[in-house]
Amino acid sequence: MRTQIGFSNITINFNCPNCHTQITGLVTIPSEPKPEMKNLGIEFLVNNAEVFNSTNDLADFVVELSSEFLQQKVVKDDDYFQPTPFIRSFASYGKQGIDNLIRLKNALIRLFKYKNEYTIISNLWNSEKFRTLIIKLNEMSLTRLMIDTWKKPKAFKITNELEMLMVVHQSRVFLLSPFIEKNRRNRILDYPTTFNKIINSSEHQKIVNLSKLLGDKKYYIDFEKRMHEITLQYMEILPDFIPLLNSMDELKTDITSGKYTVTTKHVALLTAFYAKAYELFCDKIDLIIGLNNITVRGNCNLFCVSSAKVGFDNVINSFNSKYMKLSSLLCVFDTFSLPYTGLISNKIRNAEGHFDRDFNIDKNTIIFKDSHRGRVSEIEMDYLEFCSATIKLFNALNELFEVSYQMDKLYRISLIGTS
Repeated sequence: MRTQIGFSNITINFNCPNCHTQITGLVTIPSEPKPEMKNLGIEFLVNNAEVFNSTNDLADFVVELSSEFLQQKVVKDDDYFQPTPFIRSFASYGKQGIDNLIRLKNALIRLFKYKNEYTIISNLWNSEKFRTLIIKLNEMSLTRLMIDTWKKPKAFKITNELEMLMVVHQSRVFLLSPFIEKNRRNRILDYPTTFNKIINSSEHQKIVNLSKLLGDKKYYIDFEKRMHEITLQYMEILPDFIPLLNSMDELKTDITSGKYTVTTKHVALLTAFYAKAYELFCDKIDLIIGLNNITVRGNCNLFCVSSAKVGFDNVINSFNSKYMKLSSLLCVFDTFSLPYTGLISNKIRNAEGHFDRDFNIDKNTIIFKDSHRGRVSEIEMDYLEFCSATIKLFNALNELFEVSYQMDKLYRISLIGTS
């Protein structure tokens, strides 16, 4: 095991190439080096294997361990010099990539600092415990940070449901946006301005009418509850994907090169996560389709393709599958479409929910098996390719959620005006 020592503990999780035994454990890194201790205080905790000092110069196989950089796939040992993950990564993307890694690590520290506070306020919002939530929002350090950005007087207090929605949502963006790829992150952060430029005041009533067609406040509440659940799951697995997130911004070719990998454990976790993200994405893409109809064709009931059905609901619900709805009605040249196209791959479109899946440990690939009318088809994907596709889908969900938030605000304001 060749270990790239960094700032964080390193998960050990790989399969022996000879016997396929799963070897797990942890490399614990002290917060400061301890010269008086063996290995400077670094400890290897290994399950299902023995650690011993070999008399041979060469091992049978070499596995890389790193919490900051992509790990090379298990390879046979040889006499040739192999650069460390740090040297290899620095040679590939230079100081900019290292700076981005440090930015991600700092964002992770911030996430862990405020994670409990975010979980509390998000739970209270989704369970509609507003009396308790108002107290928490006006006291917690995370939410006071958000309120300070509103440039209100120091004594300002949150008093109503709309303000509660705003501070809970902005807290989530504050914690999660650093982990989204750069272009999408910038769009999300700019949405309060760009959305109002695209949707002018004369179209506000059309947005309100679309909200009613989608399901009134229940539609947005459902999105918030499901997004809350999937966000908490993502926060749990996020630390293990920092190397991949860095490469998605700085060196995308590493992801498709076939040289690097993540552990089977992480891929297994992501298959169920992908299925939830896929279902939520396909359920809520209707709001983008409706916005396109309004901004491009002037009416939410007019689609980019002709249909025998009439009316928004009838057309949306006329397809045999969510995938067919998305591929037919999300037209790439419409105003809001581009950030949401090309994300649902035919290879993995139904993921865990409809496929059996298996792992090829030797090749580091995941195999999806689709049974249809007695025929079984298999689709094989590299671990890293699948993980990257899953993270991109979740990031797109974040942008979709931001659009939903802007529409939700407009709708709630309209209800205040008529109450």
